[in-house]
Amino acid sequence: MKGMAVLDFNEKRQILLIAYHFPPDSAVGAIRPAKFAKYLSELGWEPTILSVKTCYYDQLDGNDHENPQSLIIKRTTKLPTLKETYLSLKKVYLRSLKNISLAKEQQKWMSSTPPLLGGSMYIRLHRYFNSLFIYLPDNQIGWFVPAMIRGLLLFRRNSFDAILTTGPPHSIHLIGLALRMMTKAPWVVDFRDPWSIKSKGPMTRSKLSDFIEEKMMQQVIRHSDVVINVTPEMTAELFKRSGAALESKFVNLSNGFDLEELKPFLAEKKYPQLTITYAGSFYMGRNPFLLLKAVADLIREGRLRSDQIQINLIGNCQYADGISVEAFTRALGLTRVVKIVEHLPHKDVLGIMARSHGLLLLAPGQPLQIPAKTYEYIGLGAFIIAVCEKGATQNLLKDYPFSIIVDPLNLEAMKGALVALSRQKDCDGSPEARVFSERYQHRYLTGCLVDVLESITQAVENGIK
Repeated sequence: MKGMAVLDFNEKRQILLIAYHFPPDSAVGAIRPAKFAKYLSELGWEPTILSVKTCYYDQLDGNDHENPQSLIIKRTTKLPTLKETYLSLKKVYLRSLKNISLAKEQQKWMSSTPPLLGGSMYIRLHRYFNSLFIYLPDNQIGWFVPAMIRGLLLFRRNSFDAILTTGPPHSIHLIGLALRMMTKAPWVVDFRDPWSIKSKGPMTRSKLSDFIEEKMMQQVIRHSDVVINVTPEMTAELFKRSGAALESKFVNLSNGFDLEELKPFLAEKKYPQLTITYAGSFYMGRNPFLLLKAVADLIREGRLRSDQIQINLIGNCQYADGISVEAFTRALGLTRVVKIVEHLPHKDVLGIMARSHGLLLLAPGQPLQIPAKTYEYIGLGAFIIAVCEKGATQNLLKDYPFSIIVDPLNLEAMKGALVALSRQKDCDGSPEARVFSERYQHRYLTGCLVDVLESITQAVENGIK
């Protein structure tokens, strides 16, 4: 591959990589841009990272292992949204009152309806306000102005050969659009998740906001040089929305895993008892209830003993679909079987995953995208129990030799998967799985990205664009 060639430092091209999520942010969205930055420099492109200050991240990864000292990272503040300003002013007011519980009053203010407007009118106005001034296109739009200004300043100091924006949040692509219009630099858009208006909650969208957001997306696609999607299913959906005239812009470039990061764990010995691990968060319909019900049934039927199995739920796993996972576990009599761990450094999680006999993957109701952790599961050569319907995840795993697909509503299928896992828990089929995984290594994928960048920059230099 052309993009795999390593160039001398003096020959490196310059790229501005704009990413809201970037290490030490522990969000899964930080992984892909971090890996691009890591390997771009090895493959002839020197990245400058434009991101937000770390104080805006919900949780930090203490290892911060993705940021070598040589990496240039520029971080900016972001403007508060109207909602954030509104809540801040309320807090100031409530603190000024005596003998008032701030938490109780704030909850009452948030849930109350102005009497003059009436419930239905208030809800309608609230929805339009949210859709047009807070969530258009998302609630990170406050970063647009600071990032655009810093991007222009960086362009004054550097002659960037290309811009790469990676989202969500999809407002980040509006930053790229503005910089593209002002600098004329080649621009690559990277969609880690679909820009799907329909997936937004009912209180965050309206007919007017849907219309405006669709126009935003069309402008991003129209003015970009290349649009990258992480699955063919995402590309097909975007093609339907964009039209045949823009088909040549679409490129598939999946998520992946870092082989260097996984190597220390590939020879790990498995735990003595059958261990199933889930790493991540419960959201968008993801929950462990099918697995827990299946385990409880197998124990009750005498097909599995409670001291023979351990289930690890690592991450934001305390609640799922508004239900306490701990309470659900207790009701099934699985308190000694299930271990819920809030947050661990990424390396520690990898070690637990490598020593587990099976890894749980949850992707219900997501036909277009594949959870990013899937690729680490594959890189470890793990046995995967995937809860998903037909779609991108199932299409990927049907060719992976060590996976079982379980329909989200099929309890018997989950019980069968657990029985199958228990029977082959001492088998090591990982070498075969690693052959399958070679195409998903981050270095290889970044080489494919470099091919794209070289193509569009050479077109500009040749006067084709």
